[in-house]
Amino acid sequence: MSTWMPIVLTEQGDTLLERSDRRGAPPLSDETSLGGGVHAICGGCIDYRRTTNTHSVLLCRACGLRLVIPADVVTYGQLRGHLTTLQPGQAAPA
Repeated sequence: MSTWMPIVLTEQGDTLLERSDRRGAPPLSDETSLGGGVHAICGGCIDYRRTTNTHSVLLCRACGLRLVIPADVVTYGQLRGHLTTLQPGQAAPA
């Protein structure tokens, strides 16, 4: 059982969950490289894609949610930290 905590992506509550089909793969941690996950609201797969020299996106295949992030955010922990700076009322989970 993974202890990885979901990541709230937007003020509206869009949340990134760990994919359940990762059988045999080690549990995710904040040090794991971004690879996507599941969008808790619609159940779609969220993909991580590098789009320019300076930015990447998290993109939901089902509903089209698109979150632009700096290209230097490359781990789940860095994503938590980045989102905390954008949502000052929310602290990153310990």
